[in-house]
Amino acid sequence: MVKPSVWVIVGTRPECIKQAPVYRSLVERDKFNVKLVGTGQHQELLNSVLDIYNLNLDFSFDSMISGQSLSDLSSRVIRGFNDILKNSEIPDSIIVQGDTTSACFTAISAFQHGIKVFHNEAGLRTYDNLNPFPEESNRKIISNLATLHFAPTQKSFENLVNEGIDRKYIFTVGNSGIDSFLWALKKACPIEISNIITDSLNKHYIPCLITAHRRESAGEGFDSIFTGLKEFIDKNKDYKFFYPAHPNDLGRVSINKVFGDCENISIINPLNYISLVHLLNFSRLVLTDSGGIQEEAATLGCPTVICRKKTERVEALELGIAKVSGYDEEKVFEYLKWAANHNIDKQKWKNKPYGNGNTSEEICNILEEYFY
Repeated sequence: MVKPSVWVIVGTRPECIKQAPVYRSLVERDKFNVKLVGTGQHQELLNSVLDIYNLNLDFSFDSMISGQSLSDLSSRVIRGFNDILKNSEIPDSIIVQGDTTSACFTAISAFQHGIKVFHNEAGLRTYDNLNPFPEESNRKIISNLATLHFAPTQKSFENLVNEGIDRKYIFTVGNSGIDSFLWALKKACPIEISNIITDSLNKHYIPCLITAHRRESAGEGFDSIFTGLKEFIDKNKDYKFFYPAHPNDLGRVSINKVFGDCENISIINPLNYISLVHLLNFSRLVLTDSGGIQEEAATLGCPTVICRKKTERVEALELGIAKVSGYDEEKVFEYLKWAANHNIDKQKWKNKPYGNGNTSEEICNILEEYFY
């Protein structure tokens, strides 16, 4: 029997973090003809994860141009993927992850070519197309095209069933991002993080993490979030927040405007994945609008304030380890106080709402049974 061909699609850093363990597991099985395909949506950030995993792209195209609209990006993804298909043997299937523009429009192109679409991290929903934007609509589109749906949680499974998808094609497997997260935690703590934490503790600071980058928060949203944070810091001078940010990060302008020169806020250079994981591990609490950080913090038992209007990751809320503040500065302040007082012994935290680190193997088992 000819090995079935599976192309694993990556375009952004979070996609690569969650697809890399799936790709490696498929390759190790040696039962599939596996290719890793890059869409170039965030190529520089993508490369940093590929390097950590020692992976190389088999095919790639460049979909990103500075200043382009989402429509421009969408059309470039379809065109770029179509060009690869024209010049290679059409695969039996592709695996797309999550809800990026790359994932959505690669899935559309694949579907139009008669290629089976498998969806990793299927079924996440807020049922608000503007929050998150454009991710909510992207993942709904993928769900309508996919043959197999790999849901991270029971809630995600139920969402898909309620939307009319046959449950025999939905599999609750956990989140493959937790495979990467637990793998990264076992790596030695990078010296840059050791230095940051040592310096903080020597100065009697409690280290915390901020990640804030979502496009829908730009402007007044970030201003309100950081105003609430400032109120917390003004009353809690022993906390220090580290904010990894690119020079053009959407939140950077707001945090500089609200804080100016503040000893309790440290804007640091972007971190590679392993460094970010270890900084999160040392953090007392987290203020974030990142989906992946929500999952990782809940895995650690780290109290989290989610600074976006809605979250699709309700399991952390149900466990009492996270709260959604939106852009309400009073809620940001109150929930940061809650997080500071929500003292959890991470060593005793046993809940793993988003997976135990074996999601990639589960996906491979399902694909093996599907094809063979």
